[in-house]
Amino acid sequence: MIDRSEWIEKRKQISSRDLKNEQIARRILPFLKASSCIGYFYPVRQEADIFSLRDPGWTFVLPRVLDKTKMAFYDSTILKPGGFGIPEPVSDEEIVPDVLVIPLLVFCDGYRIGYGGGYYDRYLEKHPECLRIGIAFDEQEGQFEPESWDQRLDWIITPTRTLHYDRNGQ
Repeated sequence: MIDRSEWIEKRKQISSRDLKNEQIARRILPFLKASSCIGYFYPVRQEADIFSLRDPGWTFVLPRVLDKTKMAFYDSTILKPGGFGIPEPVSDEEIVPDVLVIPLLVFCDGYRIGYGGGYYDRYLEKHPECLRIGIAFDEQEGQFEPESWDQRLDWIITPTRTLHYDRNGQ
């Protein structure tokens, strides 16, 4: 079992964060250029951050928590504080992105562990058409057995690696 608080602390200690974020941004750029709508997250708790890549020509959508089990993505032009203190979109028009850039706390073999709410796993199960890209620092790689409900990502991008995974486990 992964101790989330231990991994949050470990992530806080990562050095050269600005340089590593730039390296992740360079690696993810080809995926973003090929898409028309990018689902992203508002980075908190020292998460990997490519938010500076926002290009005026791209449509960036951010998640909003709808209830204890669901989230959806909306236009990110106007934001307000959400239930977890994280800025969320004000818009009411739900948008399903082509590419979904996903935060993570720990990763292993294409799977991720987040903060434990299961929002991304449920969203990904409902929207298999989205290209799934997790971003993280190399130091966030760990060992764990995925749960039956965990959704595998297509890619995990770190400052030094671009890792591809088959959703079917092949």
